[in-house]
Amino acid sequence: MNYLENQHGLTLVETIVALVLVLLLVTAFAGAMTAGLQREVEVDHSLKAADLAASIMEYLGEDDDRRRVKDITNNQNGEVSLLELQDEGFALTEELKFAGLNESETIIYVDDTQFEGIPNLYRVNVEIYWDEIGTKISYKLTSLLFVVEE
Repeated sequence: MNYLENQHGLTLVETIVALVLVLLLVTAFAGAMTAGLQREVEVDHSLKAADLAASIMEYLGEDDDRRRVKDITNNQNGEVSLLELQDEGFALTEELKFAGLNESETIIYVDDTQFEGIPNLYRVNVEIYWDEIGTKISYKLTSLLFVVEE
């Protein structure tokens, strides 16, 4: 009888309850880590899209007479895709590429109507599209470029 009164260990029920609580904490922590990692990927893609849009804008504005902008306005509906822009000489480097980037839907379009009544001032829009876990996401950059007439 003395043996039963002096037990100082844990019962099976207490051990199972403790294990369930630890399991719940580990599961919650793993879920938070997964969500955090997914958000990190989304932010990385957004930053790369912004870099890509800025590179395209720089490419369009780097020639003195803005011939590339005029070429886009003469194209169908004033639009070109990223694939077409690459055919014309834009270098899509590995550091600008990212998973899910949709090169055929990414478009550059130029509005050739007079902006604020100022001739030769063009509104240039770059829209980058990519897929993020089945969801289409976009980044848009708009700028004004002045084209010098020849």
